[in-house]
Amino acid sequence: MRCTSRRSSKTRCGSPSRRGSANGAHIQTVNLGANVTSESDLESQCRALVKVAGGEFLKIQGTRGWPDRLVLLPNGRHFFVELKRPGGELDLLQKYTLRLLRDLNHEAFELDNVALMKRLIRERS
Repeated sequence: MRCTSRRSSKTRCGSPSRRGSANGAHIQTVNLGANVTSESDLESQCRALVKVAGGEFLKIQGTRGWPDRLVLLPNGRHFFVELKRPGGELDLLQKYTLRLLRDLNHEAFELDNVALMKRLIRERS
Protein backbone atom coordinates (compact mmCIF):
# COMPACT_ATOMS: atom_id res chain seq x y z
CA MET A 1 0.00 0.00 0.00
CA ARG A 2 1.37 3.40 -0.89
CA CYS A 3 1.14 6.12 1.74
CA THR A 4 0.25 9.64 0.73
CA SER A 5 1.37 12.48 2.92
CA ARG A 6 -0.91 14.99 4.58
CA ARG A 7 0.19 18.16 6.34
CA SER A 8 0.02 16.47 9.76
CA SER A 9 2.70 14.33 11.39
CA LYS A 10 0.98 11.16 10.12
CA THR A 11 0.59 9.80 6.63
CA ARG A 12 -2.66 8.28 5.41
CA CYS A 13 -1.54 4.76 6.18
CA GLY A 14 -0.71 5.65 9.78
CA SER A 15 3.08 5.45 9.64
CA PRO A 16 5.36 8.27 10.84
CA SER A 17 5.83 11.17 8.46
CA ARG A 18 8.34 10.89 5.63
CA ARG A 19 10.42 13.62 4.10
CA GLY A 20 11.78 13.56 0.59
CA SER A 21 15.50 13.91 0.00
CA ALA A 22 17.24 15.74 -2.81
CA ASN A 23 17.30 12.65 -5.05
CA GLY A 24 13.58 11.94 -4.54
CA ALA A 25 14.06 9.00 -2.14
CA HIS A 26 11.96 8.96 1.00
CA ILE A 27 13.57 8.83 4.42
CA GLN A 28 11.51 7.89 7.45
CA THR A 29 12.07 10.25 10.37
CA VAL A 30 12.03 8.61 13.79
CA ASN A 31 13.00 10.12 17.13
CA LEU A 32 15.07 7.32 18.67
CA GLY A 33 15.91 9.46 21.69
CA ALA A 34 12.30 9.58 22.86
CA ASN A 35 11.39 7.95 26.15
CA VAL A 36 9.66 4.62 25.70
CA THR A 37 6.50 4.48 27.79
CA SER A 38 4.58 1.67 26.10
CA GLU A 39 5.16 -1.53 24.18
CA SER A 40 3.95 0.13 20.97
CA ASP A 41 6.53 2.96 21.38
CA LEU A 42 9.25 0.36 21.86
CA GLU A 43 8.02 -1.62 18.86
CA SER A 44 8.05 1.39 16.49
CA GLN A 45 11.54 2.45 17.59
CA CYS A 46 12.92 -1.09 17.27
CA ARG A 47 11.32 -1.44 13.85
CA ALA A 48 13.08 1.74 12.74
CA LEU A 49 16.45 0.50 14.02
CA VAL A 50 16.10 -2.82 12.21
CA LYS A 51 15.07 -1.09 8.97
CA VAL A 52 18.08 1.27 9.18
CA ALA A 53 20.30 -1.81 9.56
CA GLY A 54 18.74 -3.19 6.36
CA GLY A 55 16.78 -5.93 8.11
CA GLU A 56 13.18 -7.03 8.52
CA PHE A 57 11.08 -6.87 11.71
CA LEU A 58 8.46 -9.58 11.23
CA LYS A 59 5.41 -9.99 13.44
CA ILE A 60 4.64 -13.49 14.72
CA GLN A 61 0.89 -14.01 15.09
CA GLY A 62 -1.49 -16.73 16.07
CA THR A 63 0.38 -18.68 18.74
CA ARG A 64 0.11 -17.73 22.42
CA GLY A 65 3.39 -17.42 24.26
CA TRP A 66 5.59 -17.02 21.19
CA PRO A 67 7.82 -13.94 20.86
CA ASP A 68 6.27 -10.84 19.28
CA ARG A 69 8.84 -10.42 16.52
CA LEU A 70 11.42 -12.21 14.42
CA VAL A 71 14.35 -9.97 13.44
CA LEU A 72 16.08 -10.87 10.17
CA LEU A 73 19.40 -9.13 9.50
CA PRO A 74 21.06 -8.82 6.07
CA ASN A 75 24.01 -11.09 6.93
CA GLY A 76 21.76 -14.12 7.48
CA ARG A 77 21.54 -13.67 11.25
CA HIS A 78 18.18 -13.77 13.00
CA PHE A 79 16.76 -13.64 16.51
CA PHE A 80 13.40 -13.65 18.26
CA VAL A 81 12.26 -10.71 20.39
CA GLU A 82 9.56 -10.55 23.06
CA LEU A 83 8.75 -6.88 23.57
CA LYS A 84 7.69 -5.64 26.99
CA ARG A 85 6.91 -2.16 28.23
CA PRO A 86 9.51 -0.89 30.70
CA GLY A 87 8.91 -2.80 33.93
CA GLY A 88 6.69 -5.39 32.21
CA GLU A 89 7.22 -9.06 32.96
CA LEU A 90 6.95 -12.28 30.96
CA ASP A 91 4.14 -14.67 31.80
CA LEU A 92 4.92 -18.37 32.39
CA LEU A 93 4.11 -19.45 28.82
CA GLN A 94 6.38 -16.74 27.39
CA LYS A 95 9.24 -17.80 29.71
CA TYR A 96 8.74 -21.42 28.65
CA THR A 97 8.75 -20.54 24.94
CA LEU A 98 11.90 -18.39 25.17
CA ARG A 99 13.63 -21.24 27.01
CA LEU A 100 12.45 -23.72 24.35
CA LEU A 101 13.82 -21.54 21.53
CA ARG A 102 17.15 -21.19 23.33
CA ASP A 103 17.29 -24.96 23.91
CA LEU A 104 16.84 -25.38 20.14
CA ASN A 105 19.87 -23.08 19.63
CA HIS A 106 17.89 -20.04 18.50
CA GLU A 107 18.63 -16.62 19.91
CA ALA A 108 15.60 -15.28 21.81
CA PHE A 109 15.46 -12.15 23.95
CA GLU A 110 13.12 -10.22 26.20
CA LEU A 111 13.41 -6.56 25.26
CA ASP A 112 12.20 -3.59 27.30
CA ASN A 113 14.45 -0.80 25.99
CA VAL A 114 15.81 0.54 22.71
CA ALA A 115 19.45 0.40 23.87
CA LEU A 116 19.29 -3.41 24.03
CA MET A 117 17.99 -3.60 20.44
CA LYS A 118 20.82 -1.33 19.30
CA ARG A 119 23.33 -3.63 21.03
CA LEU A 120 21.78 -6.81 19.56
CA ILE A 121 21.93 -5.38 16.04
CA ARG A 122 25.49 -4.07 16.46
CA GLU A 123 26.77 -7.41 17.83
CA ARG A 124 25.16 -9.39 15.00
CA SER A 125 26.04 -7.13 12.05
